[in-house]
Amino acid sequence: MSKARDQKISENVVKEKKKRITAEKRKLDAFLKESDSERKKLAIPVVDNLAFQIVELQDLQEKIVTEGTQQWWSNGGNQGGYREATHVKTYNVTVKNFQSLMKVFMDMLPEEERADDKDDFMEFVHNKPGS
Repeated sequence: MSKARDQKISENVVKEKKKRITAEKRKLDAFLKESDSERKKLAIPVVDNLAFQIVELQDLQEKIVTEGTQQWWSNGGNQGGYREATHVKTYNVTVKNFQSLMKVFMDMLPEEERADDKDDFMEFVHNKPGS
């Protein structure tokens, strides 16, 4: 077995990650406070997955910052070189899934909430520093 497969994540790291995911769930749930109970039920798996993806993307970003985007590979012979790191590939796939899921989440928000968010975003775009 490879060294990476043998490594286990420590209990403390798992607990901390679960805390971070729970905190993200609370933030996302706050957007649904005005939704009816049926919509809230439907949103549970979306919120769970979004919260998980937010934390994973944060961790992957940190790994990209600390380890870079390239990794050395070798076929065991005289051939080798640099290639895109697996954590970069994972990040790219996760961010695409996150964007799709975020669209689903935004569509689940009450109409008034979506309008408010759109207004806030447009205000931010038009009032950004340096413009």
